[in-house]
Amino acid sequence: MRQHWLDRMVEKYGNDQNKGRDPYPVDKYEYGWGGNGEDTDGDGKGEFDCSHFVNRILRDMGYDIPYETTAQMRNSKYYSEIDPSELSKGDIVLFEGHVGFYYGKDKNGRDLIYSSYGRRESGGPGPSITPMNWFGKPIKFLRPIESPSPNYPEKVRNNLREGTRRIDPL
Repeated sequence: MRQHWLDRMVEKYGNDQNKGRDPYPVDKYEYGWGGNGEDTDGDGKGEFDCSHFVNRILRDMGYDIPYETTAQMRNSKYYSEIDPSELSKGDIVLFEGHVGFYYGKDKNGRDLIYSSYGRRESGGPGPSITPMNWFGKPIKFLRPIESPSPNYPEKVRNNLREGTRRIDPL
């Protein structure tokens, strides 16, 4: 069976709950709520938050979506809102002040998300697969609007032409 694109991203960026490691070099980044990747506190490290993590993964997957904060994603023209009954692996889950990717259910039937949030031990961003209810009640479920872009990999453009529902460029 073909590996889901989100599983490939977990392999690439890590899952702190299982591996206990930082996927980003701690000497380059630190977790900072509202951080846009810039060094805002003068310590030489870029502050990076959950919304930047989501944007980075979307860009890795070939989406040409500009960065938006979690608050901006609520009314974004780049995403369509989906009904919770349509939620599938890789869809975006918005919370009040947090965002991540829906990952599926654990063995106990709890909904899981893959997201980045701060960790006290290292100060670095810590991507993890965690129970969705850790972040409160979701306020919205989103899916990127699939529109071709000259920047998309060829496989993504082909998927779009063929009318596939989910983009899986690899």
